[in-house]
Amino acid sequence: MRGVDGAHCTTPLEVVTLLSPRFARKRQEHLIVVSLLGGHIAGAEVVTKGLVDRTMVHPREIFFPIIRANATAFLIAHNHPAGTPTPSLADDQVTNILSDAGRLLDIPLVDHIILAGSDNHGGWKYYSYRENARLPNVSNPGLYLY
Repeated sequence: MRGVDGAHCTTPLEVVTLLSPRFARKRQEHLIVVSLLGGHIAGAEVVTKGLVDRTMVHPREIFFPIIRANATAFLIAHNHPAGTPTPSLADDQVTNILSDAGRLLDIPLVDHIILAGSDNHGGWKYYSYRENARLPNVSNPGLYLY
C-alpha cells in the first residue's frame, strides 16, 4: 500500500495515523491486513470490502498476504462507516478466530483496530483491542515489536 509499506509502526495510534486516510469517506466497511516484521510494516492491503455495516472475513484471505510478506506478526484494521468504533459481536468473533489461527501458524495477531470517522478535533475515533486488553493470547498491551 503506497505510503505505508516500510513505515515504523509500534502503537495503535501510529497505525490509525497511517491508515486513516485510506478509510476517509468510505461508505462501506473495508478491512486492511497489515503484515509486520520487526516493528515495520512489511505490507498492507485491503482484503475485503463489504456493506455499510458488515464485511465477510475468512482466515484464508487474511493470511495469504501475511505469509507472502514473510511477516512475523500482523494486525487488522477496518472502518465502521456509521461513525462509532464500538466492536460488534462479529468483530469479537473474527478477532478470536484470527488470533487462534495466528497462534497455530506462529504469526500472532497483535491488534484489531476499528476506525470510525473523525472527532470534533479532526482526529479519528478508534478502538484498539490491544489497548482495551481484549486481544486473546496477548498478555502485554505494549508495543508491536514482532
